[in-house]
Amino acid sequence: KLDFGLLSELVIEELQTKAQEKNIEITLQKQDDLFMNGDQTLILRMMINLITNAINYGKINGHIHVILKVENDQIVGEVKDDGIGISEEHLDRIWERFYRIDKSRSRENGGTGLGLSMVRWIVNLHNGTIHVESIEGIGTSFIFRFPKI
Repeated sequence: KLDFGLLSELVIEELQTKAQEKNIEITLQKQDDLFMNGDQTLILRMMINLITNAINYGKINGHIHVILKVENDQIVGEVKDDGIGISEEHLDRIWERFYRIDKSRSRENGGTGLGLSMVRWIVNLHNGTIHVESIEGIGTSFIFRFPKI
């Protein structure tokens, strides 16, 4: 049994210093009773990857909103930023292992190109779903759903 709300608070707290380097504000809006069956280490890794990406591709003085709620016996989460966004031509490919939109930028951020493929694998392993919505130059939103207990 995993408290998704508490886990998300811990991840955000851990990543605050990295966000402050770019003066990015991370906010968490969450409902109560966000319990699911899951592997704590894997779900932590998923949230770290999503929020770290939002920081890395976010703009200076930007915002990241993490929203967690219950909808139809599911935990629905969203990690939303106002960063550089992803062009439509790349949206289907971001889940591929080693795929990088901007290879030079990923290298400078220390990325391996495995983060989002790992995120999708973790979500699938927990009987969840994830999709992305993005507008280049406006921002990106990753929306995921997990069965609630």
